[in-house]
Parts: sequence; C-alpha cells; structure tokens
Amino acid sequence: ENEHAQLLTLYVSQLNFSGQSFETAFRHFLTDSGFRLPKEGQKIDRLLIAFSKIFTKHNPQYFEGKQDTALFVAYGILLLNTELHDQRLTQTGVTPMTKQQFFKIVQSGATSQGSRVSGKLLSAIYDSV
Repeated sequence: ENEHAQLLTLYVSQLNFSGQSFETAFRHFLTDSGFRLPKEGQKIDRLLIAFSKIFTKHNPQYFEGKQDTALFVAYGILLLNTELHDQRLTQTGVTPMTKQQFFKIVQSGATSQGSRVSGKLLSAIYDSV
C-alpha cells in the first residue's frame, strides 16, 4: 500500500501546479489529469492527499505550506460541489450548503491543524462552485 501511495505521489508530481490558484489547480487535477474521480472514499482520500502534498510543494505561499490545510479545503470543495450539483440531493429536498456552512467546515479543519484559511479565498471558491 505504501508503494502505491508513493507511485500516486510520483504521478501527481508530474503535474505542474506552480503559480496556479488552489481552485484552478484543483479543477485541473480533477478534470485534466488522466483519471476519473473514483467512487470509493479511501481512493478519493489517497488522491486528495497526493494533490495536497504536491500543490503545497509547488505553492508554499498557500496555507503556510501546510498540506493538511490544503486537504481540508479540497474536501470542502468536493462536499460543496456535491451538495450544489448532485441531482439526487436536490430531488430529495436537501438544502445545499450555505457559504457560512462552507466556511465553518473548512475553517474548523484548518484550525484543528493550527492554520487558518483566508475568508476572501473561501468566498471566491464558494462563489465559483
């Protein structure tokens, strides 16, 4: 399993996220990187960990270079995107995540790691999703 994680990290490191915003890099990673996002949670977790590691390596100015903070933001984006755009949820009457809920989810994870994410960044991400 460790070997697979290393191979995944090596693969993701071939992508160039330098100088890209987090949102742009994450969209590129999910749409133009030669794979489809799997449905299994553990596989998604591995992909997001590899992305977060390489993104913060290429852009240490984001999230104070903290990989875990990038991971929380990536998870927040996936949750937000699912709640806003999954027709199965809208058909069941689930209320989509508000901007305040998105902030709270991401900030609580980041704060637990001793970091804080800019409200301006989170607002821009929420509005674009």
